[in-house]
Amino acid sequence: MPDPEQRPIHPLERKPAHEPDYTQLTPPPPVPMSERLAQMSRMWAVWVLILINLAVFFSGGITDQAINQRAYVGGNSPFFVRENGEVWRLLTAMFLHGSIAHVGLNMLTLYSIGSVGETLFGHRRFLMV
Repeated sequence: MPDPEQRPIHPLERKPAHEPDYTQLTPPPPVPMSERLAQMSRMWAVWVLILINLAVFFSGGITDQAINQRAYVGGNSPFFVRENGEVWRLLTAMFLHGSIAHVGLNMLTLYSIGSVGETLFGHRRFLMV
């Protein structure tokens, strides 16, 4: 039986040559409010989409009848798109929401993810996506 001291040491069993000192890590400094406001003003496409969504949602009232009417007039339906050629429904359907909670959570998500997307891709590409 080979001596345990003589067996080769696996690379994952070796101790690192340099142990990092985690006590020296500090959090980044806070971003000043003026810089945050400047960043928010640069992402105008997200705000335009949020305003359009809110304007469409509150345009005819928030009753169930008004929401159903808007869905019938602008909602996406394969029958209306294929049979009647109403291709514009593919675009208008993304601005329709069924309740205040629905539009609120969608706008929060649009702001959270959209601000990163607009910063990464730019205004035009973000709007195309």
